Amino acid sequence: MLNAGDLLKAKYPNPDGVKVNYQKIKLSTHTTVDINLVADDDNTRQVTFLVNGDQYAIEERISYVNKLKEIFDYEKNYKNKLFHEISFSIFIFSLC
Repeated sequence: MLNAGDLLKAKYPNPDGVKVNYQKIKLSTHTTVDINLVADDDNTRQVTFLVNGDQYAIEERISYVNKLKEIFDYEKNYKNKLFHEISFSIFIFSLC
């Protein structure tokens, strides 16, 4: 599923419309991507693609992410760096 090279070329753009390239991590048996970087970029579509391989119920997933961001006051807390690590949890929870 990962393209050749040192960077994962995003299949889906982030909310700003930018397709970000993410650094790959080479392990002894395989290559992976730090999904936290994708989640921190607020790219629900790319996280969904990496976890599930398709965009099944994507609008519902995006809605869940937005609701969780509202509950956790994500915009304020993220900008203040108080809950920077919360983004990954929000995305993973929304994918369940």
